[in-house]
Amino acid sequence: MDAYRRVLSIPGTTAVLLLGLLARIPFSTLGLLLTLHVVLTLDRSYFEAGLIVAASTIGTTLSSPWRGRLLDRYGLRRAVIPSIVIQPLALIAASMAPTRRWC
Repeated sequence: MDAYRRVLSIPGTTAVLLLGLLARIPFSTLGLLLTLHVVLTLDRSYFEAGLIVAASTIGTTLSSPWRGRLLDRYGLRRAVIPSIVIQPLALIAASMAPTRRWC
């Protein structure tokens, strides 16, 4: 426990850890949310839902190092606020986008 106390005593560490915890909740539920939306609302297959979730996971994987560099370079607030604004807008836009059945 002493190691945790030392780490948490570093200024700013607690805020980054709490924000990281809160930021992970939407990412954890995004796969389930996308699956349910594609299958129940768009009336598509689970396979198609899996493709959407895979694309979302790849996007998150590719953008994580970039976000980490922004956090290191500009600090917590300046690096995270654009993500807090852009991600909900992107999800809302995606849910309202017109769909076309290809097959």
